[in-house]
Amino acid sequence: MMNTSMVSLVGAAAMALGAHAGTIDKVVVRQQWPWNAKVNIDYRLLETEGRTYDIDVTLKNGEETLTVPASSFSGDRYGVGAGEHRIVWDPAKTAYVARRELANLTVTLTAADVESRKYLIIDMSEGAVNGEAAKPWPVSYSATVIDTDGDGQWDDEYKRTKMVFRRIEPGTFTMGSPSAEPDTWNVKNKKGAEKQHQVTLTKPFYMGVFEVTAQQFYQIKAWWPNAAYGKSTATGNRPSTNCSYESLRGSVAQGIDWPATGHAVYEIPSVTEFSNYNHMDANKISLVGWFRRHVADTGLLVDLPTEAMWEYCCRAGSTHTFHDGTDLVSDQVKDVDPDGSDPAAGTGVYSVARLKKNSMKYDEATTSWTDPKDDGDQYGPGPVGSKAPNAWGLYDMHGSVNEWVLDWFAAAALPDATDPAGVTSGTQRGYRGGGYQSYPSDSRAAMRGAAKTTESNTIFGYRFAIYLGEEE
Repeated sequence: MMNTSMVSLVGAAAMALGAHAGTIDKVVVRQQWPWNAKVNIDYRLLETEGRTYDIDVTLKNGEETLTVPASSFSGDRYGVGAGEHRIVWDPAKTAYVARRELANLTVTLTAADVESRKYLIIDMSEGAVNGEAAKPWPVSYSATVIDTDGDGQWDDEYKRTKMVFRRIEPGTFTMGSPSAEPDTWNVKNKKGAEKQHQVTLTKPFYMGVFEVTAQQFYQIKAWWPNAAYGKSTATGNRPSTNCSYESLRGSVAQGIDWPATGHAVYEIPSVTEFSNYNHMDANKISLVGWFRRHVADTGLLVDLPTEAMWEYCCRAGSTHTFHDGTDLVSDQVKDVDPDGSDPAAGTGVYSVARLKKNSMKYDEATTSWTDPKDDGDQYGPGPVGSKAPNAWGLYDMHGSVNEWVLDWFAAAALPDATDPAGVTSGTQRGYRGGGYQSYPSDSRAAMRGAAKTTESNTIFGYRFAIYLGEEE
């Protein structure tokens, strides 16, 4: 036991969880005092038969379970193998030390098989209805796709009132495109924007299986986001559109500037609900800020993905133009159709992407493309998950809507990097993936788009990522 003015540690415990439960022993908890108030939690994970585990940490002060952000922990918490490890807890990143002394702190470690956490699910059913700012959303995990109707797809509720994320393990990949890959933009590979380089991601994370939908936006903010689509639950499984980068995260004028300000997003803590009296202030709060209010009890750090994370997930191990193994050649830049059949039938690139040729209406008389903006599925950004997923189970990484990423855009060559956060300044933010108005060349895995941070219309959407072991 240690007694200090900061914290008193009275014990530690270990638990195992899951079908292939890991066994933890030799748990020793020590405060780093007198150097600082941080707490070292040393433990040993016994033989795992090659499996890896996430280590959950439960803190209690007497009988009270403490709610602390995941960012207050560092060290060996995610994807841990057998051996001796250390987790460090920083009370300075929590509200408890400032409130009172933690006189009877106990620490419990739980080992959860990573395979049992392949998918993370946030239950948004109790949404921000009737102006309520936030209700806690339960978080659960699944090792498999939840498919009760047997059609091989996620049930529809996971596109509406629940949000599902796929766990992505760290790795190294080649970001960018080979010089021979066709491109219609003026920031071509040979000018640097897509120059191939090696990127290493060192931490596991979760990526949204689907783009955030209109119904999910409604669960967050209690109103429908789309000017043309998703005005009712009948079309609520379309992507949420008309969201600018600034509405998602905040603006530089508001003090929000990735990467300088990290994962901070714009908040107004004094505004706790939507009403006729405060709706102007409530709508200034970023969408990610509202979302985090719902998951605060879990300590999950939700944000947009970085550009490198996005391309890593889009490729899902593939080195081709599209994740299904399709490559473009010079005469297919605008109308790729590898097997010569009707793109509406869902073949080739069109089996994985909603693009201009299979999502817009063509007028032969005027040779123009239009989007009727009706509530049907034929035109526009259709229901999420209506095309084939990639090898990691992620949908609509090509086409549908352009997806915002965190990074400032730079039309210069990017260097080899580890966990890159992008350039430190710019005039536009990046987006990836192309949209339903795009040609195939504009929805390639390596294609880098950019737009003003205030831009919003039906071609812009987004998906969320969950960062493990990072600070806000």
